[in-house]
Amino acid sequence: MQNPILEARRILGVSEDATPEAIRSRYLELVRQFPPEAAPERFQEIFKANELLSDPMKQAEAIWNFYDEQAPELHKVLDAESGLVTPRLPKLALLSLGN
Repeated sequence: MQNPILEARRILGVSEDATPEAIRSRYLELVRQFPPEAAPERFQEIFKANELLSDPMKQAEAIWNFYDEQAPELHKVLDAESGLVTPRLPKLALLSLGN
């Protein structure tokens, strides 16, 4: 699985330093190119990418889930090497750090 933020940026064709206005402009351009009636799958992909990039809380949630899926294997390696159990903050605590 790829980083959801990078995947959303690839779908919309925007760079990492794109402003919210540039993201919105590119989204509207793509929606005109791929309307829901003509290309429903592509439209849905574009819609979800824009939804993710336009909401910081959804970005935090997506990144959390992305790294959380990979965490068990990482924690096994870290715990085996150090002999210590790595503490983890609750999900809501990390998400609230963004506010």
